[in-house]
Amino acid sequence: HHKFTHLLVTDFEATCDSAEPDYPHEIIEFPCVAVDLQTLKVVSEFGTFVRPVNNPILTPFCTELTTIKQSDVDGAPTITEAIKMFNVWLATLKASFEAQQELQQQQTQVTLAEEPTATDEIDEGPSSSPPTPEPKRVPFNPVFATDGPWDMRKFMHECHVIRDGIAFPEVFYKWVDVRRCFSDFFHKQLFKLTKMLRALGMTFVGERHRGIDDARNIARVAIAIAKRGYKFRQMASITYHAEGSNL
Repeated sequence: HHKFTHLLVTDFEATCDSAEPDYPHEIIEFPCVAVDLQTLKVVSEFGTFVRPVNNPILTPFCTELTTIKQSDVDGAPTITEAIKMFNVWLATLKASFEAQQELQQQQTQVTLAEEPTATDEIDEGPSSSPPTPEPKRVPFNPVFATDGPWDMRKFMHECHVIRDGIAFPEVFYKWVDVRRCFSDFFHKQLFKLTKMLRALGMTFVGERHRGIDDARNIARVAIAIAKRGYKFRQMASITYHAEGSNL
């Protein structure tokens, strides 16, 4: 079994400038694609542009690379507001998952009630099929999934937590690196997203370097390797600090 119930596939877009490799990045797009690891289907999506505050004006290079326009971010929530929006979405995903489990349990109880009892089966000999087991409740256990370590280590932690003192929930501090999972599963070197898709007989759908489209395509890779038998168990992590400002 997979260790988690859902992959929260994300691919942050951030402010950047070609002339400055050490540009002080800020997240400007926060997408998330939820993959249910039981059904291997996308069950929900979250997405918002984010307004940068340190460098509020996007560079021409950034707009050209990401297709994110100044007007997209000007009226957008700040990163702290975006995190609150994400928390609401994640709580909704949890409620939906728990309601689905409740429904499955009720349906199984109905099936159990309809199954013949031992006395009903005396004339017909022993039952050929064992009784239906009652499904075990699985606690909601999502984990982030990214293409490489940069989204969480660089953009989330280094730029926003350490530099800006922004508090991110604990769930952000652990993630599955889909690029590494792909490499481990196929015993290949680390491939870029387009090459992973190509190796799986797929092509990139959407706009390159747009967070939501990148996240959807990373989710496609994750689903494809899970269908081939890969189990998501390994994850990377950063030591959690409850308040970024305490660092």
